Amino acid sequence: MKVKLIEMTKLCLFLSLLAVSSNPLWAQTSVNQLDNISSKNDVIFNSLITTTYSTNLNKPDSVNFSNSMDLDAELAAIYKGIRFSLSTGMTKNLTGERRTLLNNASLGAVKNLYSFNKNWSILGSSRLVIPLSEAARDFQKQITGVSVATPIVWRNSSWRISYGPSVVTNFHQTQTALNGTSNFQYILGQSLSILHFKSNGFYAMANSSYSRLISYQGNTLDNYRFTQLVGYSIGMYDFAVGHVMGGSPLAPNGVETDIRFFDSRDSTLFGMLTVLF
Repeated sequence: MKVKLIEMTKLCLFLSLLAVSSNPLWAQTSVNQLDNISSKNDVIFNSLITTTYSTNLNKPDSVNFSNSMDLDAELAAIYKGIRFSLSTGMTKNLTGERRTLLNNASLGAVKNLYSFNKNWSILGSSRLVIPLSEAARDFQKQITGVSVATPIVWRNSSWRISYGPSVVTNFHQTQTALNGTSNFQYILGQSLSILHFKSNGFYAMANSSYSRLISYQGNTLDNYRFTQLVGYSIGMYDFAVGHVMGGSPLAPNGVETDIRFFDSRDSTLFGMLTVLF
């Protein structure tokens, strides 16, 4: 994909949402790990590497056709019931200029704040952005970003459903990006995720999110995102294929609502291979 500076913000937002909403290995294991680990000085280390191929549905000879490869890595440790993580990644565009782009890194922490019973619990998560990407560092002049989310989770032996709000506060050197568009100071969001997994390793996951982005000047921009995937886990390997659709919920006239689950012009298909160590 021929990435211009003016389009990099959209690219980074898509990659961030994809990483958050399509990490099935973490979704299946993290809550149980947080519940079962003792309050002693026991430490559980794990890491994962994910390779993702993404493509839109335009014809290969179309000027709007794009596809890319992503490589993401995460190193995590659970200590006294808190899961700490460090993650980063890069994107290789397979069309146009075929540039390799470094994505932002982040430091995260997740804790089970309260368990009502064996099925219901409230998680607390926070994340600190380290702006390494060209879009965030050079184009938006971002210093960092801090996010907090408190989803409520219901789970049993084969289902995991979570819903909750999130708040992101960004810090920039300037209130506008290099092209004059506004940087977003706050992002207020909510997300619903449903995961169904079977004992033979197959699983299906659906995620929907809605966010309101607020600029330093107080202007707002709404964004929605739907993600669906199916996959198979065997040992330390996880294979998944999925679909992402999202964008502005407003029609081009700025008045009517235009939320779509699928669109041949805007949908993105992806395939993922994750290795868990």
